[in-house]
Amino acid sequence: MSVSIQDFGKSTSGQTVKLATLKNDFIEVQLLSYAAIIHRIIVKDRRGNPVDVVLGYDTAADYELNTDSMGAAVGRFANRIAGAQFPLYEEIVHITPNQNGNCLHSGLHGFNHTMFDVALTPGETDSVTMTATSPAGTDGFPGNFDLTIQYSLAKSGLVIRYGATTDAPTVCNMTNHSYFNLNGGGTALSHTLQILFFIVVVSFILNLLISYIGEDSLSTLLSSRPMLGPVIAGLVGLIPNCAASVVLTQLYLEGMINGGAMMAGLLAGAGVGLLVLFRVNENVKENLRIALLLYIIGVVSGILIETAGLTF
Repeated sequence: MSVSIQDFGKSTSGQTVKLATLKNDFIEVQLLSYAAIIHRIIVKDRRGNPVDVVLGYDTAADYELNTDSMGAAVGRFANRIAGAQFPLYEEIVHITPNQNGNCLHSGLHGFNHTMFDVALTPGETDSVTMTATSPAGTDGFPGNFDLTIQYSLAKSGLVIRYGATTDAPTVCNMTNHSYFNLNGGGTALSHTLQILFFIVVVSFILNLLISYIGEDSLSTLLSSRPMLGPVIAGLVGLIPNCAASVVLTQLYLEGMINGGAMMAGLLAGAGVGLLVLFRVNENVKENLRIALLLYIIGVVSGILIETAGLTF
């Protein structure tokens, strides 16, 4: 475990922005003193390569000039306060509107626009603490508000502890505003399009296959072997396509298969979720175990329904 604090750059006003780095064998976290930003979270991907899984900018000025609160500590009150006002005991507190008449992330001078002090956490060697103050009346919020944020590592995880004191009744709703890309790179759009293309192609092939076999042939196969119905229906249910569940339901409604066979197929089915699993997860053995467990659950449930003579 190592902790270091060094200069990162300058804000637009010329203030020095500090970079605090927490690192162990599993994870590295880089933090900025401007807005207590989580600048980098570096972990190993499934291939063992280090990747940064949060979005961020290259310079302190970029963080300051963009309005997306990327990685920042957001408060005093995160999210929107409707109409830029809120009740506090017997009065209505009016605060600064900054988005369509509402107050977003505490207005124009929230902690996502504040320079923090950063230091090693007293009495600890594996964490840093950032502190800042929001004076009474900032954007209309009552009370002097002193904030502390402690960042520490717990094996492969990051722990964030917020603490606040105030000298008057006020509101507090802190959060961190990081954006994650667990792929470590590329856009969410490209990742989504890859999965969508895979689903469309495989679904088209499966639909052709079901059409070729025909519902009548499928019905004959299931109805001719009542006790084997759940076993066969479970295999049909594993087809990673919604068409399989539609066919099984139609066959049941038309009286061609019994309830046990239908339930076996429906319980075994995971729809296009199985396509995504096999497309994204490279651990084939894990994928097969999941599919087998689905199949067993479906078939056993179907046989129990058949044995008990349950009807719907």
